[in-house]
Parts: sequence; C-alpha cells; structure tokens
Amino acid sequence: MNKKLSILLSTVLLVGGGAYTYTAFAAEKTGYDIQNEDAREIVETTTPDDTVNNKITFQDISAIPEDEIHIPLNLAKQTATLSSSEVNQNPIVDLVGAYSTNNGIGFEIVANYNLSSGAAVDLIQSASNVTQQEAIDYYNSGIYSDASINVSNINGLPAILVEGQHRKVIHIISDDYVYSVLTVFDEVSIDYLLEVAKQINLNN
Repeated sequence: MNKKLSILLSTVLLVGGGAYTYTAFAAEKTGYDIQNEDAREIVETTTPDDTVNNKITFQDISAIPEDEIHIPLNLAKQTATLSSSEVNQNPIVDLVGAYSTNNGIGFEIVANYNLSSGAAVDLIQSASNVTQQEAIDYYNSGIYSDASINVSNINGLPAILVEGQHRKVIHIISDDYVYSVLTVFDEVSIDYLLEVAKQINLNN
C-alpha cells in the first residue's frame, strides 16, 4: 500500500473512532454531563501513534481559520431545516465537542454530535495528500471487511458508503480533503448520514 495513503487514512479512521469512544465512555461510564465548553477546552497534548510512527497533536478548534473549516459546527441549530423525516424524528440536539488534530501530515477537524435518542454522529475533515482514485481504491481494498461498500456521488464528489455490523460511514473525497460522517448506533441509518453529509461545504 502507498505509505502516504496508509498514514492519511489510518489517521482518519483512528481519530474518528477515538472521538466517539471518548464521548460515549465519558458520558455513560462516569455519569458526567459533557458540556460544549468543557469539550472544547482541550489542552494541547501529543499522543504516540505506533501505526504511523508519529505524534498526533490535539488543539482547540479556534486554531483553525474559520474559512478552512468545511464541516458544519451548528447542526444542532439547523436540524429543523433538514429535509429528511428521519432526521426530524431524531434531531441533532447538541454539539458535544469540536477540536482539531495535527499528526505532521496535515490537520483533521472533528465534530461530535448527540442526537435526541442518545445516539451520536461524528464528522471529520482530514487534509488529503492522495488522489481521489487512490482514496477510493483504499476504501474498497478490504479495510471494512464486515461491511457492504457502495461508491456513490454527493454534490459532485465521489463518496464511499459503508454499512457494516459495527459502524456506518460515509467518506466524501475531494482533491484536498476526505470528509467522513460516521456512527456506531443501529438507529442511525445510512440515509441519516447522507442527509448530514449534504451539509458539508464541499465547494472549498
């Protein structure tokens, strides 16, 4: 596998899974109510990552210029405007946290949302240093061994729709970024994620 592709995409998957796991564990196991302000106050730290032999730096979302943030950070306020009846029946109610990371290749931006049912949806924007076709080939290479994979199109960009036993993910691939929308909750369908994915600013 292309080394730069492996580094980029393993980071995307790692950060997305870690973001959700942290949110769910903190809310369910400790009994604490995570507030937006608390989740955004992330102290800059580095975490060893043996997979990419590098370090991931977490920082507050304010470190990224607003015009470089393409994933929506206000979906809790916009749910009523989304056309899907499924979204309206289980609206997004809270932005739990938003932060950015940098692993030496580029930055990722992560937003964690809670739904009224108690489910969660995460959005990730990751800088890409591979071609669209390389990314499509990677997502179709068997990394989601328990899932059905479909190649689609969202707002003119190639998209990979993943429906697996343990997760549902949509990856949208542009020339400069990979955008991911994901959940591990059964009650959140791939159609729900599609509606959320359409809110990403893909014109940049």
